[in-house]
Amino acid sequence: MNEFVEKLLKRGEGERTEFKVSVPQRRELGKLLCSFANASGGTIVVGASDDGKVMGIPDAESVARSLSRDAAKILSPPTSVSVNVVDVKGKDILLLDVPEGYDKPYTFARQIYVRRGNASRLAKVSELRELLSEAPRFEVRWERRLAGGLSEADLDSK
Repeated sequence: MNEFVEKLLKRGEGERTEFKVSVPQRRELGKLLCSFANASGGTIVVGASDDGKVMGIPDAESVARSLSRDAAKILSPPTSVSVNVVDVKGKDILLLDVPEGYDKPYTFARQIYVRRGNASRLAKVSELRELLSEAPRFEVRWERRLAGGLSEADLDSK
């Protein structure tokens, strides 16, 4: 078994890990993704019980493709979510890795969720202030940065 996955399952749920027996409904998934993006990131293990027992996911490859397509679009602003299928003792599970977001605060359904302990919940006013104070001020986003040493002639019109 993959050493990382083994440690993850043994460590249990916490600030950066959530176990789900089956694929969560959109509302639950959105809360989890949002709370991890607004925190230090995290991993959602789909196909494992709360105590870390591997249950598996049927048709994991298809489910992973669907989640990969949809997961990044659930949040505003959009963020990247990595979805991987891992075989554990002959059963497929999904690992949804959510990186810490750089455009905090992230929202799901116009709500801001945070992760505290092993729970995802709506942010309190004090937590909103904290998220906003962490946001970089006057940062120039990558798409607005100058591309040094290039001219208009270097662009491909297609």
